Amino acid sequence: MGPNAGTAVAVVLLVGLQLSLAASVAQQPWWVVVLLAYALGAFVSHALGVLIHEAAHDLVFKSSRANRWLAMFANVPLVFPAAMDFREKHLKHHAHLGEPDGADTQAPQSWDFHFVTNRLRTFVWHAAGPILTHSDAPTHRPSKWVFINLAVNAAAMVLFTWAFGVKALLFLSVAGVAAFGHHPVGVRRYGEHLVLAKDQPTSSYYGPLNWLSFDVGYHVEHHDLPSVPWNRVRALHDLAPELYRELAFIPSWTRLLWRLTTVPGEGPEKYFLERKPRAPEAHGTGHPTS
Repeated sequence: MGPNAGTAVAVVLLVGLQLSLAASVAQQPWWVVVLLAYALGAFVSHALGVLIHEAAHDLVFKSSRANRWLAMFANVPLVFPAAMDFREKHLKHHAHLGEPDGADTQAPQSWDFHFVTNRLRTFVWHAAGPILTHSDAPTHRPSKWVFINLAVNAAAMVLFTWAFGVKALLFLSVAGVAAFGHHPVGVRRYGEHLVLAKDQPTSSYYGPLNWLSFDVGYHVEHHDLPSVPWNRVRALHDLAPELYRELAFIPSWTRLLWRLTTVPGEGPEKYFLERKPRAPEAHGTGHPTS
């Protein structure tokens, strides 16, 4: 357990890489920009999101303040100022996993269940999930850090767009949305709490995309000991294999994305919740097993 300051180096390198990629494609046709953002930029944005998650658990520096500033720096290429809001909600998610009525702030809420009534809406829900989904938990006054995050990203994106143009901003925006939406790494967010087996609220993925994602697929392990940083989570898995070898896991993020796209019944109902909001009749009740 404990912080890993080396993660800060990865954050600096990835921020530089993503901004450089965006600037380098700014003269390309818009369709090339979008294609490259999805095929390449989304992997970088997703990796930055994972490191924002590390900072949310104070696993980079000992100081919470330093972790917050690093998370906001990592947030810059993602365009949407989400790091501080994520930090607040994610820690509540760990404390209230699966609890209904908005207590689990990262679980699908009543809005999700009422929106996802067909396959097209499932696609929209997942593709724009981080933007559309909101918590049903009682509202609270945002902390000053949420407003600082907003100001930092707004200033950075205005300067970046002025320097490199709208297409550079388009690259960052598409990459940021895809990284947590309808993409082989974006589907990770959906798969982490699929009900794959009875009484198993979290699910891990042990495939090769972990090498591009700072081992974030080791999700059961993370919920067991969230104070273990990304670079030691494989060691945790190997240290106690008897705790994990019998658990259901996701064999492929890409195949899971295909299922989410093509199989009826995939969507918020598959998320682990102690009590699910009632969905409209059109949503249906059956879904295939994983």
